[in-house]
Amino acid sequence: MNLLTRLCALRRATLPTERTPRQKRRQITALIVAAGLLTATALAEVWTNLRVIDLGYRISQATSERARLTQINRKLKVEFALLKRPERIGQLAEKWGWKPPAPQQIRTIDTKSKVLVASRPTPESE
Repeated sequence: MNLLTRLCALRRATLPTERTPRQKRRQITALIVAAGLLTATALAEVWTNLRVIDLGYRISQATSERARLTQINRKLKVEFALLKRPERIGQLAEKWGWKPPAPQQIRTIDTKSKVLVASRPTPESE
C-alpha cells in the first residue's frame, strides 16, 4: 500500500491544479495585452514599410522631374546663346530699320554712382 499511496500522491502533484477565476482573468488579460502589443508592433512595421515605399516613389518622381528640368535648362541655354548672337541682333536691327546712334545721342553714365553725366540734348543742338 505504501507504493500505491506514493503513486497517488505523485499523480495528484503532477495534475494541473484548478485555477481560481481571478487567476483565469489575469491570464486572459495577459494574453489580450500580449496580443495587442503584437498587433501594434505588426501595424507599426507595416506602416513604416508603406512609408518607405511612398518615400521611394516620391524620390523617384523628383529624380525624373529633375532630369526633365535639367534637359529643358540645357535647351534654353542653347536657345539663349543663339538668340543673343551679335550677328542675329545686327540682322534684326537692319530688318527693323535701326541705325547706329549719332554721337550726340550717346550718353555717358558713371557706373559707380549710377548718375547720368551728360544731360539730354536740347532741341537747338539737334
